[in-house]
Amino acid sequence: MTKLAPLLILAALPVAALDIVASAGLNSAGQASANSTSGALPASVTAGGRAVGLLNVGGNFFNLGAVAVGMELPVILGGAGWSQVTSRVITAESLNLAVIPGLRVRVLPISPITPWISAGVGAGRLSRALSDRSPIRPGAPSNETQGVFVWDAAAGLDFKPVSFLLFRAEIRNFRFQSPESVNFEIPRLGRNNASFLAGIGIRF
Repeated sequence: MTKLAPLLILAALPVAALDIVASAGLNSAGQASANSTSGALPASVTAGGRAVGLLNVGGNFFNLGAVAVGMELPVILGGAGWSQVTSRVITAESLNLAVIPGLRVRVLPISPITPWISAGVGAGRLSRALSDRSPIRPGAPSNETQGVFVWDAAAGLDFKPVSFLLFRAEIRNFRFQSPESVNFEIPRLGRNNASFLAGIGIRF
């Protein structure tokens, strides 16, 4: 119970200066390497660019004038690109949905231009499917869907031309462990997915 005390205190804090922002953008290409679980040749995993959407609800716990500390609750649709494993199987992998609550620090919160940073941890739903060219073994499923833990870190800039409206530009990186699959001969693999987003929102 002692370890949960800081989280319980944060959950009980009043949230003010709420903002709701809808953003869209692209996930950048990334690459990683892994070894096949069957002991075959090393595999190369390449993630291509893919559209990503984000709905983010945020607010402040404390406003100290120059700095405001608060929370955010981003809901991500999409985020991971296509993946190719070159040893024996070829797959398509996508992070269809993720919810990642976190903390956010805003600088000069009452100014028209407000930079901010955030970080959080949550959960997502990863889908993986074999392509037509993949050598499917007898009894192997053609697709898999699994839950994954997701970490994220972001930095952004809010432009507030009027009191109730804001425009946002941000860079957000999602980090998760791509699950091991015996059927697909894919080991656990850490993946970074940097996304470049722009959006519009309202403030309360």
